Amino acid sequence: MARICEYYYRIELANGSFNKLKREEFINSIEDYYEDFLTNDIYSITKIYKLKDIKKIFKMTLFTSEYNFEPEEYIEHYKSLSEDIYGCKTLNDFDIEIIEKFN
Repeated sequence: MARICEYYYRIELANGSFNKLKREEFINSIEDYYEDFLTNDIYSITKIYKLKDIKKIFKMTLFTSEYNFEPEEYIEHYKSLSEDIYGCKTLNDFDIEIIEKFN
């Protein structure tokens, strides 16, 4: 990953509530969230992160029920962006797994 100093995943539910999970927490509970996804209870999944040299928070949407994108579209979109902020170096294998599972 490119200069990411900290990150977590924000899972927003259809009722407006949300959960903030570290990667390990999300890995351990991804099947539970997938069950919620199947019942239309998940509104979005976003990776929230900070970069080492930039004092700004970035958001990378990995899934949203608002739009209907194919997984390949999400992946290619993020890989085509600037590597310094959103590009292929910030999109990790687990992010791709999330995109493929939920889209």
